[in-house]
Amino acid sequence: MSPLLDVILSHVPAPRVSVQDPFAMCVAMIERDPFVGRVATGRIQSGQVKIGDKVKVLQYESGQVIEQLKITKIEKKAGLGKVQLQSAVAGDVVSLAGPGDAAGIADTIAAPGVTQALDPGPIDPPTLSMVFSANDSPLSGKSGKAVTGRAIGQRLAQEAESSVSLKVNVLQGSTEKYDVQARGEMQLAVVIEGMRREGMELAVSPPQVLYRMEDGRKLEPLEEVVLEVDGSHVGTIIEALTARRGDLLEVTPVAHGFGAAATDSSSSSAEDPAGSSSSSGTGDRQRLVFEVPARGMIGLRSLFAG
Repeated sequence: MSPLLDVILSHVPAPRVSVQDPFAMCVAMIERDPFVGRVATGRIQSGQVKIGDKVKVLQYESGQVIEQLKITKIEKKAGLGKVQLQSAVAGDVVSLAGPGDAAGIADTIAAPGVTQALDPGPIDPPTLSMVFSANDSPLSGKSGKAVTGRAIGQRLAQEAESSVSLKVNVLQGSTEKYDVQARGEMQLAVVIEGMRREGMELAVSPPQVLYRMEDGRKLEPLEEVVLEVDGSHVGTIIEALTARRGDLLEVTPVAHGFGAAATDSSSSSAEDPAGSSSSSGTGDRQRLVFEVPARGMIGLRSLFAG
């Protein structure tokens, strides 16, 4: 690793920061510590901070300002562990305890004199939603320990703390049903599987696409789909995705694919006719790029199940 690290030090410029400016840090990650509570991690953009300093939180989504907060702990990663610091300066990536209870991902932790929040960059909005609730089927209580809606809501709230793309809202008129919004089926599947493995029983609704209005127009989310398939299956894939309102953007040949279908040309010998025919067959792989509406991606996995 030493040569690689030396190249990084020689080619990557140092961060352009100012230690004299007021302290400001944009939160990139939220963790939970059993002793100090929520811990906010991010890169200090300007200034310096010490244990005991007074800070405030400028929330990104609501625009609210929460003042009179105090830094109680500063940590920095060193290898696989963490070391505690008494102070940190601009350019450091640190974890702060104290203001983490009021801060979320993309919020700004800053000195009391700072009035402008830092720009966290573009944040993609959620594209799908599902309703999570307690399992009310006749078989409820047979495959899990946490079966109440309250326990499900607490677990979803913890998940939303550490993910800027996950939104959890209580459905109106119900105290134990939650509208969970995420970026696609994969993120929702990860949340559901994680809760199931923790011993929770829950019921979920079919996914719904989230539309939004902009300049009087109704917009829907689009997904970029990239596939590498053998030439014999290209027609089937194109037909399946165009039937789901997908647009084919790019078709390019691929010299070597992935997995068992990929065969290195150097591994085939002239004495093995089967090997040379296999090599010529795998050389016909194509890379397809589609733009597909999110509603067309729902259930797409069933196409490959057979």
